Amino acid sequence: MNEQIAAQDQQGRRRAGEARFYSGVSGVDGRSRRQDQSALVEVERTLQNARERLARLEAEKIALERWLSKDPVAAASGALRQASLPGIQGPVRSLFKTSGAYERLLERALGDREHFFIADTLNDAQSAIRHLSEERKGWATLPRFGPANAGGTFIAVE
Repeated sequence: MNEQIAAQDQQGRRRAGEARFYSGVSGVDGRSRRQDQSALVEVERTLQNARERLARLEAEKIALERWLSKDPVAAASGALRQASLPGIQGPVRSLFKTSGAYERLLERALGDREHFFIADTLNDAQSAIRHLSEERKGWATLPRFGPANAGGTFIAVE
């Protein structure tokens, strides 16, 4: 992207130089000079637009890099803990108390599920999802456990 803008910038400068050269040459009629000046104005306008576009893209890139540098699961975890929503337990890892010897075993057994939050009901899970969506605070997985015949419902929030 930067190479394209640099090439346009260089091309614009070359055209601007040519226009200045021809405008100073004696014997060039007024019509040709006006055409050169309008071409120069057009090149400068194109160059300015390219610079503005580059600035917008660089700002967008910075914003995306900031967003990507944040852990969305950690952001959701902090937001759900802070909100203290009724019916939301977790994250799962915090629900277990173990001694040092079993810490690594528990972490391996839970795997990625250690960051799941437990919802008592489907409505509680939906409330948590709404909260994370409205606050734009990352994503979380909320399994809902009910009676044995109800099965679990897994809900991912993005």
